[in-house]
Amino acid sequence: MAPSSRGESRSRYGRSEVPVAAPGGHREIPGDQPSNIIGRAGALVGRDNEGRRLAQLLDNVRRGRGDLLVLVGEPGIGKTALLNRLCEGASDMLIRRVDGARAEQQLAYAALHRLLGEFIDRADRLADPQRAALRVALGVEAGEPPDALCVGLGTLALLQVLSRERPVLCVLDDQQWLDRASMGVLAFVGRRLDRDRVGVVLASAMVSAEFESLPAVHVAGLSTRHGGQLLDAALVGPLDPAVRRQIVAEAGGNPLALLELPRTVGPLDLAGGYALPGAMPVSPRIDAAYRRQLERLPGRSRRLVELVAADPVGDPLRLWAAAALLGLDRDCLGPDAEDWLVVIDTTVHFAHPVARSAVHRATDPANRRAVHGALAAVTNARLDPDRRAWHRAEAAYGPDEEIARELDRATGLARRRGGLAAVAAFRTRAALLTPDQGYRVRRLIAAAEATHDAGFPEDALDLLEMADELVVGEPEAGRVLRLRGRIALARQHPAEAVGYLVAAAPLIMKHDPAQALEVYLETLSGAVWPVGGPVVTEGAKVVAAVPDDIRVSVPGSAGDAMALTLDGLRTLVVAGFEAAAPALRRALDVLCAHPEPARPTPVTVRPMVSLPLTMWDERAWRRLAHHVVDCARREGALAVLPAGLEALCVHLMWAGDLDASADLVDEAGRVVAVTGRVAGPHTRMLLAAWRGDEAGTLRLGAEIRAANPPESTPVPLADCAEAVLFNATGRFEQAFAAARRVFGSGRAPVSAIVVSELADSAAGSGAVDDLERLDAWLRQRVAAAPGRWVAGIAERVRALLDEDGDAEPHYRSSIDHLSRTASRTEQARTALMFGEWLRLQGRRSEARNVLRDAHGRFRGIGAQAFAERAVRALRAVGDASAVDVTLEHGQLTAQEAQIATMAAEGLTNPEIGARLYISSRTVQYHLRKVFLKLGITSRSQLFPSAGLDRAVRRTGMPP
Repeated sequence: MAPSSRGESRSRYGRSEVPVAAPGGHREIPGDQPSNIIGRAGALVGRDNEGRRLAQLLDNVRRGRGDLLVLVGEPGIGKTALLNRLCEGASDMLIRRVDGARAEQQLAYAALHRLLGEFIDRADRLADPQRAALRVALGVEAGEPPDALCVGLGTLALLQVLSRERPVLCVLDDQQWLDRASMGVLAFVGRRLDRDRVGVVLASAMVSAEFESLPAVHVAGLSTRHGGQLLDAALVGPLDPAVRRQIVAEAGGNPLALLELPRTVGPLDLAGGYALPGAMPVSPRIDAAYRRQLERLPGRSRRLVELVAADPVGDPLRLWAAAALLGLDRDCLGPDAEDWLVVIDTTVHFAHPVARSAVHRATDPANRRAVHGALAAVTNARLDPDRRAWHRAEAAYGPDEEIARELDRATGLARRRGGLAAVAAFRTRAALLTPDQGYRVRRLIAAAEATHDAGFPEDALDLLEMADELVVGEPEAGRVLRLRGRIALARQHPAEAVGYLVAAAPLIMKHDPAQALEVYLETLSGAVWPVGGPVVTEGAKVVAAVPDDIRVSVPGSAGDAMALTLDGLRTLVVAGFEAAAPALRRALDVLCAHPEPARPTPVTVRPMVSLPLTMWDERAWRRLAHHVVDCARREGALAVLPAGLEALCVHLMWAGDLDASADLVDEAGRVVAVTGRVAGPHTRMLLAAWRGDEAGTLRLGAEIRAANPPESTPVPLADCAEAVLFNATGRFEQAFAAARRVFGSGRAPVSAIVVSELADSAAGSGAVDDLERLDAWLRQRVAAAPGRWVAGIAERVRALLDEDGDAEPHYRSSIDHLSRTASRTEQARTALMFGEWLRLQGRRSEARNVLRDAHGRFRGIGAQAFAERAVRALRAVGDASAVDVTLEHGQLTAQEAQIATMAAEGLTNPEIGARLYISSRTVQYHLRKVFLKLGITSRSQLFPSAGLDRAVRRTGMPP
């Protein structure tokens, strides 16, 4: 391309306390929390009936048939979550929301003032008596206490005035804390809404006298199935199934009670369920209440309650057998104790898990050891060796080698039931019970390794400190250094990690060459594929430290793959990609050759998530990312789960499934919150960029950079996210700077993701030299690691370089290659850039067809900013009649935009109504408003979209 071909412009583009069933039977649970019945995908769990009734209320209001509904249920049952979803589905209405305030309960009309005070200027349209009474009630003017009838009539009239502009929805939470005067007015209004576009929904723990005769929905506890689903969605690690059933039963269907356990107790404290009796934190007030209640119980009854508290499984046969050993029987369970205990068929459980923890804490240590000893004695050593060992450990008075060995033997079963958190707990308890110093130090190191693998590096460091106080031999010293290196990698300190690991490898090499190979691989992969920090320098240091004869033959697919990966990485650092590609390809083939790839560990996880991207292998990327996530979830391996989630998140974004990626982003956030790992919101920022959320992208970018020192290497995904956003919005110079930082950092896996951003921004900013270098780089990849994905990107870059010649064959070749991959984003990018090129060539009709295809693809993905870029290009070729509903979202309410999207999909009015639980007449009403606002006359002028299911989900209504 001649430098002067484009003149000066080289661009191608223009509350909370722990819930508890308190003594005496009164449930003291804080008010609802917004997310308390929302599962992993953001859908309400087990609330179909309530959702339908609320949708019917909205439909009635839109039809001019006012409606009032009272949601009644105990605290924490999910009323607030239902109100939140109600408001999401009523975005076309004027929503007035008030939460009851206990401090204002004695102030007459305080809630009414918060509800309608800002609209008092509209009261001038009311009759004089109503206007005067309402103005006095709301404190606008002085006067005698107003007549309640006039205040009620004035409120009704004011709502009618407001509803002439758009429907009105009044939502009042914690109705039991509203002042009586306001409640009287609202009840008065609710009985007179027959022909008004006004809805009133209240949520309360109990129906007050004012609302007794009005429609009410009693929000009951979740079923066992739905309660289990909710608990599973909140947990970040595996849980013993029997303990899981016990927790669900003790929660009594209360969503907040179910969610308090994973919110307040980490996997390490819960230990897969084995440590449940003492796991839940209890406030001093509640703890004192249970202590007082325990002290009032007769001795035998108290001992039975303490026995039940010590057993997290609730097996009645085991419980009564243990009770018999303690001289107790069923008659000991007196009326006072039955306030806490409920026998349901085959289980015995407390009214709430917090009650169990409070009782266990209040139990005298000697009594606690006695009840655990009884439980151990009646636990079958063949069927439940892990539970027997755990109870024996809890009953021990001091170090006991026999119990320590029993814990070691039971670790495998504990892992299957409770994951790595249970392994860490068993190994830690075994170490603390070990009397011999040599055995103890080895068990402490094993416990620290298991604790780190479970995702808790700080706790692992505490165990290493205990080991350091004892005599450590050379093999143990190597293991300690290796674990310190792993922890430094988890903290994103690769230089520190390299120092530890390079020092550990020779010590381990003398005793276990296969383990030494793993250490060198762990070191080199951490240097070449780091989350942050230096790359080339540290990689060269590691290569210099690796002995030439380290190529040990390790049996099994995982060992072979690791040996090949080490060889390939050494070659990559020393000789470059072309020389390293054969070994890296073989390593990846070995990893994927077996039906079940190797178990992801801190050693294997980096190759599993980074090799596929280094080799541009999309199938291996998808398969291994899913494998890492599935295995890590199953085993509670929180040390490797974040890496798997990030890899799978980015793959789903690349594939165009932004909703599924968002679910994993939320899960990653929960893992980080539980483990306290050092991690920024990188994938959340990339997701925001793909969705076109500029404010969110830039805010998250600022947070990430504030958390990283200025001298550190740029965080790749954050820069990649900015490049995506700036390319979508046409700010190519800024996109080019961000993409160049990532591409120049030497991180092969991220380079495969950012290469499209670099090509797009280089073309847009006229950086021809960079495009030529990128073309050469891609040709090298195509030759060394051929595949549809890399070939499609390479053809697109050649098209950008040949824009003044005949770029069309390259664009069409790119489309052909990428259409055979899973990447909807890359397919849409090529269509967009091809359409923009056709426009520059003056081929407007062809450009229009290609750009409409690109727009539909981006719309289907949910990539809003890129969809808007396509609309701008369409308007540039004279396609002004087509309207992007999403682009014009600011003009439409959420309800209107949703209905318009479905109409564009080809759904009829009855079909749309059935999906949204509204009538065909209401659908037609909204479509008339859509046509009027957008200046169109038919459905054919609405762009089609593949996002129908996504649009339905965003409303929060049942599909």
